[in-house]
Amino acid sequence: MRKLTILALVVTLCSCLGPQKPADQHPVAEDTLQREKEFSDSLLSEVFASLTEITDNLNTIKIRENLITTSYNSGEIQVEPTAVIRADIAAIDELLAENRRALDRLRHNADQLKKANRQVESLERLLSAFADQIAAKDHEINTLKEELRIKTEQVETLASGLEEEARLRGELETELESTTGMLNTAYYIVGSAKELKRKGITGKSGFIGRTTVVNDNHELDDFTAIDLRTFDELILGRKNVEVVTSHPEGSYVFVMGERGVYQSLVITDKARFWATSKILVVSYK
Repeated sequence: MRKLTILALVVTLCSCLGPQKPADQHPVAEDTLQREKEFSDSLLSEVFASLTEITDNLNTIKIRENLITTSYNSGEIQVEPTAVIRADIAAIDELLAENRRALDRLRHNADQLKKANRQVESLERLLSAFADQIAAKDHEINTLKEELRIKTEQVETLASGLEEEARLRGELETELESTTGMLNTAYYIVGSAKELKRKGITGKSGFIGRTTVVNDNHELDDFTAIDLRTFDELILGRKNVEVVTSHPEGSYVFVMGERGVYQSLVITDKARFWATSKILVVSYK
């Protein structure tokens, strides 16, 4: 349909521009008419090429504009697609520049036809219509550029916010992991009564029937850190074993071996066992 419209216009121009030869035309005048016809044909060829170029460019611009509009309306413009849209806008800019150059050529051709006393009203009306279209597209592309600038700023702000959110989330997760690790960290030590006393870990309490207790100011350097969530059993392999720290009865059991040897201490109720103390001190004689 587009090419048929342009072809119809060119046919109209031909009928207006093409010189007619009278029946009794002199040979010299015939040569002049032939040159004028060749001149008109050349101009018409240029006009047709320029019209085709402008129309094709306008169609391409429309396609690219539709792609950009679709991206905007989807509401899913991200950092990478904005670069694609920017490339589309740059391509539209170049197409508009090509159309302006083609329009200048058409105006030049119209001026030449005027000087040759040809009727160019139809061509001038078409030039005016194309000039209006190009001006309208210039306005549209400037609007798209401004929309892209705003969208880009929004995307960059959103991306920055997401990065900051991810950073804060990472810090919180690290802090939570650290806190969770601390909350689930317990310490144990197994040693002879003399060794524990020498290290200041245990002492005696009371005057009659003095009992072994854990000192409040003891250091943890000699203790072994454990994750109480996975720690179930403490290997002993000792006789005369005593749990010095306070842990509820029924939250643990001893596994006895031969000849009165305590093979291990098995925690049967972790929540109750560690509820009163995160320190486990076992002494033996």
